[in-house]
Amino acid sequence: MIYYQKGCYGAFYCFRLAGTAWPHGLLPGLLATGISLGMSFWPEIDEISRDKEQYIGHPYALSMFCALLGMVVVFKTNFAYQRYWESAGALQLMAAKWLDGALMAITFDAGGDNATPFLHGADDPMSEVDHPKTAAKGGGVHSEFVSDICHYTSLLHALALQHLRADANLDNLKRAYTASEGETVCKLMTEQGQPPKIFLKDDVADIFSKQKLPVLGG
Repeated sequence: MIYYQKGCYGAFYCFRLAGTAWPHGLLPGLLATGISLGMSFWPEIDEISRDKEQYIGHPYALSMFCALLGMVVVFKTNFAYQRYWESAGALQLMAAKWLDGALMAITFDAGGDNATPFLHGADDPMSEVDHPKTAAKGGGVHSEFVSDICHYTSLLHALALQHLRADANLDNLKRAYTASEGETVCKLMTEQGQPPKIFLKDDVADIFSKQKLPVLGG
């Protein structure tokens, strides 16, 4: 993970080495600058370069260079934008797969027969007692199984998010809140605080400690 530092009107962004391409273009740029300076000390070439009609003649070459540079910047920005939304879509797909797996496991374990149109739900009285045919094999009742599956899949999802944000502190996991507890989005945002101005490793770790990941079942 790359930690970015804000401030100085974007100077930290412009002159950072990791995650940028400008260090790779520094040598060719210095070489071109040296050639230009050397040509300026050559009187014959300097005289020609100062004459617009002899040196440029027509602005077509310069306009083509500007158009090409603009296209490169646009394509580079577009690719970065697409990569961002690709990662966001992958996160949503991951959460959807966790949900699919939990639903299938709960459905396969649910009881029921042809006398009812639906399977027994987690809060159904039949899900809170042992099945007469499989009780001897051991294991919890269906309602407990549902709680365990929800807890484990929620925990897997939270740990995956911790791994993606390079957060190794397990204390940043907490019990998920419920609607009955009166938690609101505004209240959570107030408790978590505003984003830091400097995204250094210690500052990000402090923000992670406030933005704890809720896990179903504690």
